[in-house]
Amino acid sequence: MKKHHLIASAAVFATLTASATLTRLVPEHGTSKLFTLKSDADREYRVSFYRPDVFRVEAALKSFVMEGTNKVERYDYADKHNNPTNAQILVETWAEDKSGVKFADKDGFFVFTTSEIIVSFDKTNETMSVSAWRGEDPIFEEAQRLEFTTNSCTQTIASDADEKIWGGGQQLGRLMHKGRKISIACDFNWSDGGAPNPAPFMISSRGWGMLRHTFAPGAYDFTAEDKSLLTHDEGRFDAFYFIGDFATVLDRYTEATGRPNFLPVWGLELGDADAYMTREKDTKYPKQEKDGSFTETTPDALKVAQRYREDDLPGGWLLVNDGYGCGYTELASVCDGLKQLGFHTGLWTEGKLDRIAWEVGTAGTRIQKLDVAWTCQGGAQYRYQYPLQCNKDTYLGFTTNANARAFCWTVLGWAGTQRYGICWAGDEYGGWDLIKYMIPGVTGSAMSGQAYATTDVDGIFGGSSETYLRDLQWKCWTTAMYVMNGWSDVNKSPWSYPEPYKSHIRAALKHKIRMTPFLYTLMRGSWETGAPIVRPMAWNYPYDPECLDESTMYQFMVGTDILVAPVYTPEKLNKGWWRKGIYLPYGDWYDYNDGRRVKGGQWLKAYPIDLGKIPVFVRAGAILPMYDEALTMSGADKTRLTFDIWPGDIAGGLNHTRVYEDDGESLDYAKGAWREKFVLAEMYGALDFPDTMSDMTVSIAPGEFGGYEGAPEKRVYLFDIHTQAEPAQVLVDGKEVMLLSTTKCVKDLFENVKEGWWYDPDDKFGTLHVKLLPRGDEESLQLKIRFPAELVDRVDTPDYPVPSEAEAEELAAGISTNAVDLLRNRSIVDGLDMVVTNGLTVVQKPEPFYSKIRGHVATHKDNDPAARFTFRIFAGNHVAGRKQIFERANMKGNDAPQLIEVNLPTDVQKVEYEFTADDESEASKNARGVWKKVEYIAE
Repeated sequence: MKKHHLIASAAVFATLTASATLTRLVPEHGTSKLFTLKSDADREYRVSFYRPDVFRVEAALKSFVMEGTNKVERYDYADKHNNPTNAQILVETWAEDKSGVKFADKDGFFVFTTSEIIVSFDKTNETMSVSAWRGEDPIFEEAQRLEFTTNSCTQTIASDADEKIWGGGQQLGRLMHKGRKISIACDFNWSDGGAPNPAPFMISSRGWGMLRHTFAPGAYDFTAEDKSLLTHDEGRFDAFYFIGDFATVLDRYTEATGRPNFLPVWGLELGDADAYMTREKDTKYPKQEKDGSFTETTPDALKVAQRYREDDLPGGWLLVNDGYGCGYTELASVCDGLKQLGFHTGLWTEGKLDRIAWEVGTAGTRIQKLDVAWTCQGGAQYRYQYPLQCNKDTYLGFTTNANARAFCWTVLGWAGTQRYGICWAGDEYGGWDLIKYMIPGVTGSAMSGQAYATTDVDGIFGGSSETYLRDLQWKCWTTAMYVMNGWSDVNKSPWSYPEPYKSHIRAALKHKIRMTPFLYTLMRGSWETGAPIVRPMAWNYPYDPECLDESTMYQFMVGTDILVAPVYTPEKLNKGWWRKGIYLPYGDWYDYNDGRRVKGGQWLKAYPIDLGKIPVFVRAGAILPMYDEALTMSGADKTRLTFDIWPGDIAGGLNHTRVYEDDGESLDYAKGAWREKFVLAEMYGALDFPDTMSDMTVSIAPGEFGGYEGAPEKRVYLFDIHTQAEPAQVLVDGKEVMLLSTTKCVKDLFENVKEGWWYDPDDKFGTLHVKLLPRGDEESLQLKIRFPAELVDRVDTPDYPVPSEAEAEELAAGISTNAVDLLRNRSIVDGLDMVVTNGLTVVQKPEPFYSKIRGHVATHKDNDPAARFTFRIFAGNHVAGRKQIFERANMKGNDAPQLIEVNLPTDVQKVEYEFTADDESEASKNARGVWKKVEYIAE
């Protein structure tokens, strides 16, 4: 990026002054937050300051209107896509002037200085730059002045090869955008490459974020190394700038556009959606018998809820009318019945919420899912404001008709949507591809303030037992999640899957309930500051170059302490070993599954997996609050709280966490009805194990702030402390705690005694279990663990096992084929499968893979350019209401698929196969564009 200095020579001053195009500024002096810059190029700028690190720039072209007999000059700053009476991008209460800005006109620049930044406007070329307060090289700089047309405005920002860009809202399959183009417009592409919930916001690794304050759609081009082009379809410019690190930028952005909605605690539980009123296929209305009775009625949802409980499966809410034309009957009694089973009741809408006052206030519904059939009725002019208003109406439907938090799902979001609802990614096909592109889809949304982003577990179409399990496993480490039935041949409720999948599903869901205090505290933090709950690696490790690379985009952090690396290939492919692409940042980590310690700053060569686990790591020093295992949050025992402690490795290092709790349902948290506790843990030499080990101390401070309805008067504190050294003594507030035994048979005894401790050397390479007498939240405690002077029996955790030579060779072949990348952009074609053979089967019946290739997306890579691969390729589309299969250039309907064999000799780097439709075939005309090119590239 070019350097820009505020101090120039006298000769330069003369040049700048003589050719200046920014001619004056109003007011010329002073500390008002609003300044107007006039240009002799028929344009005008407004500069407004809100905080020392937040400012706004508006620009408009000159036009003339007739007032009586006079032609009057004017500058129209208004957003033509914004109806001022409807929901706004900005919240109403944030714009207090806290800037303290000072103005100077010097050296050919208009200069604005706050306590944090310097903003300068070059009078000659009408470009703006932003520097830190001490006047270093700019962190933000326009490469040229704004470019206007009648219906568009483009900002050109100087960039460099090292800059990283996030944002744009929900951009499926993409996380960092440098080198790409992204659409700031909903294209209703709910798969890889789509932007179902866009936002005109971006955040840069250089220390700035920007909101284009508009409802006009846009397109951002980051393909050039030295510049970025940001265009919106409007003849005006309006942008807010937020200067600082990631946390500061997102804090300021969500302060302006609204904090993420604070979900009810049961919103962390699995939801289930279906249409329990049977619909007529033709009319789409509920199906009735001759006597007027309905074939199925809404109370059938109770049978589904009961099935969850019979199968010992967690679940927290049901959407009982998920489908077009699907109404409901006996809603109030259904809400009561589901509540008795531990479920909340939700509704889906394709139209206005004309009954929400009764539905929420009387019947007792607590969830609303919005459909594009309603939220897109604003037309082209109000395409993005209208759904924001729909979300606002839904939000108010809950908060004004009951003392209840809003739980809204939307599929068309924009900047500001986060304050109302959850950005759902739309109707998608289940499979490995869905898992892979949704990981950056979720974390990228979080970098745009959309703290709650998700899609259906294993999609609403297709899917399989294994993809369902793997998708659910990683989503159990996120916030809101649900399954949708009625659109796939496979029932998506978790009780419908065979063993061993159902047992693993049950275990993952029950563990999610256990982690509620951890996730709920993160939700509170997001409501306070806008900080992501699920976040990309760069958020926590902005100075680690590996975390600023897309090679880590398929793993993520949960808060500061948990690293999750989802599995997105089948067991048949990975052979029980997960990918080489798991990166652990510098520091020390624990394997959450088995407790072994792992040094950070490295890529793991291989990670052993089975169906029951995915790679999860805990940062050394983490303190994770947990409840006991439960089926629902309403049934969780809040009188018991466990602290899962993973000691840090810095001698004398102090680790801490907080635990936030409230009633989980009402709006009383905003009035002070909550409580939180702080936990501190201090341990010396915890990981390096010197010959002598100092004591470890865990302190719990008294609960802060007021109580809440339903808060336990007293509770039992339990501690699981992971240490490979067996303690000699445990004390609480200076008094010795009874040692129960050092054998595993004491586990049952531990559950029944009021206070005691025992050490299990076989539990994750060594875990100390402590249980203390009940005490009130207003009480403090200090737990001290003393170790023997000499650690005779200390245990060091082993390295990971490695694949055998044969396994390593096969695994390497599987990884190098990059088979998942090959299988992108799928579309269902019933009854077919895709087989990739090189001694390796990717997918085969009875769980078929379905694919559609757009353009030249399908790419095959292998380290051996002479390798021979066989692909069976199918294409299909809807013709006259039925699926068609096409082959070769003619693509004749219902013919057998063409088998293509590709041999890549050493001197050939690319082989292309073109598929075009036969103009004489009506079916082929309908199929045109389904398959265009299959491209195989050898590295």
